[in-house]
Amino acid sequence: MNLWLSPHGIWYYRKVTTLPCGRRKEIKKSLHTRDKLCARHKVTQLLAACVRSRPKPIQLPADATVDPQEQSVTQPMTPATKPLAPLLSDESPLLF
Repeated sequence: MNLWLSPHGIWYYRKVTTLPCGRRKEIKKSLHTRDKLCARHKVTQLLAACVRSRPKPIQLPADATVDPQEQSVTQPMTPATKPLAPLLSDESPLLF
């Protein structure tokens, strides 16, 4: 566990991550306590909440292969709306 005690006696959780560009980023979160045991408990709660909040990837069964052409056919079609005004081609057939 990466617990860090500030000079004022407050415990912090400290995590160092590496960004895709190669730079390091340090994240510090105050645990708002001066008791080490309480700080350790809060860190475990914090980490458990982070694990629960991550989105789970959707896994399709191995036998379920979706063809893009089949997918477009199964999508419901929206009905065409009726135009409010008559079309110009209906008004004068000589123009078109």
